[in-house]
Amino acid sequence: MIGLIPGGRRPLKPLIIAATCFVLAVFVFSAGTIRIAAGASATDEADEILLRYAKIVGGRADLDRLETMVVKATYFYPQKGDGYEAMFYWKRPNLTRAEFRQKPLQVMGYDGEKAWVASLDPDTKAVLKSADMPEASPLAVNFKRSPGFESLIGVPPFDYKKLGITAVVAGMEMVDGAKAQKIRLTWPDGHEKNLCFDADNGYLVCEDQKDSKGLVHTSSFSDYRAMGGLFVPCFRLNKGPLVNGEQIVVEQKIVELKMNEPLADTLFIRPETKK
Repeated sequence: MIGLIPGGRRPLKPLIIAATCFVLAVFVFSAGTIRIAAGASATDEADEILLRYAKIVGGRADLDRLETMVVKATYFYPQKGDGYEAMFYWKRPNLTRAEFRQKPLQVMGYDGEKAWVASLDPDTKAVLKSADMPEASPLAVNFKRSPGFESLIGVPPFDYKKLGITAVVAGMEMVDGAKAQKIRLTWPDGHEKNLCFDADNGYLVCEDQKDSKGLVHTSSFSDYRAMGGLFVPCFRLNKGPLVNGEQIVVEQKIVELKMNEPLADTLFIRPETKK
């Protein structure tokens, strides 16, 4: 999903960021720059780097046993000096819900077929507004683009080939003084995302992508910690494009992560307003 940065001025804008702001990496693999066989293509090399990242995450066997995920996070806007808490829920194969604990409570979700948004009273949970997202809206497209748990936490889909996504190495870059291997992912609809992995330890350190207007959004990742049986970059710094001399910056922190918690399917269905 596209990691867009909300301005925080309109009630539903924070919904855009959280659908895609998470990036996850789990359990440290082996140190040392990954070595690719001589003559390997850019695609083969990208596969090796992503395979290494999957091993860092814990291995496909453990990931295949993942049925649900619950993530608690906080968002802070340095320019404004305030923020809010958010909760994210995912259930196999493609059910997603995000709650932004503001006033009113902003909620969005994907029920496997449609994406939706709603506003709830934070105290009574009464539904104030509720509607399906237009199918062509950026968030609805993002839900369908990456339906797995990776879409909730922002990592590249580990089954990317089944989704028609291509991956190629796009060179080596310096990120905070360290070498990073850059991979470009391309979705069937033409959307592209650049990911930079530390050349020594394989961690995802930054990403960039364009929104529907062609403006670039960037994220950097740090503060890796063990959490919920995984190893997570608990801090993410999101920067939006510079528009009219202003740039929105959002600090995201993962506070808690739980796996395989019981989650009812009804949690992901759009709540209806009372008639």
